[in-house]
Amino acid sequence: MASSHDPTHRSGRRAAETAGRFVALLVGTILARLFALQLVVLLVGIVAIGRSMP
Repeated sequence: MASSHDPTHRSGRRAAETAGRFVALLVGTILARLFALQLVVLLVGIVAIGRSMP
């Protein structure tokens, strides 16, 4: 018979929210780095093509 004011349930929910936020931050960081890397590769490719042109 767990009441709605159960502290363990609340702390568990807070931990789950913190974990979710951490995962979202981690995924965002990974996506941002992949995007930046893609931009760098694209820039280097454009420069390489421009230099190979006569």
